[in-house]
This record gives sequence, structure tokens and C-alpha cells, in this order.
Amino acid sequence: VVDIKTLCNSVYPFVKELADKKNITLAFKIASDISNIWVDGLRIRQVLIKLLSNGIKFTKNGGIVELVAN
Repeated sequence: VVDIKTLCNSVYPFVKELADKKNITLAFKIASDISNIWVDGLRIRQVLIKLLSNGIKFTKNGGIVELVAN
């Protein structure tokens, strides 16, 4: 069982530095009432980091990359 809020927030430090280099704003919007899920937390974390890293890579300087979980 994985807590979605904790999982999403755990990837922030890994992508923050990449975003800062391109002056990109990272926005994480996680619903307050989101529940836990049965997943492989490590694998989902890796996927989130990859998706956010790609989002940063292909976003123009000064843009916004947003993670929404609801």
C-alpha cells in the first residue's frame, strides 16, 4: 500500500534541480482526500521522475510543469 501524497512529494527533490536550471515552475496539485493504492511504490516513483523529467526537458524556459493527482 502506497500513500499517494508521500509518493508524489518524494519525487519533488529529484526534479526540482532540473526545473531550476531552466527557470521552470513545478506545480504539484494533490487532492487532500486522495487515498492509498496497492502498487509497487518504487516503480511508480521511477515513472513519475521520468515523466516529470521529460516534461521539464521539453518545456520552454520559464514554463510550468504540473503534477496533478486527484
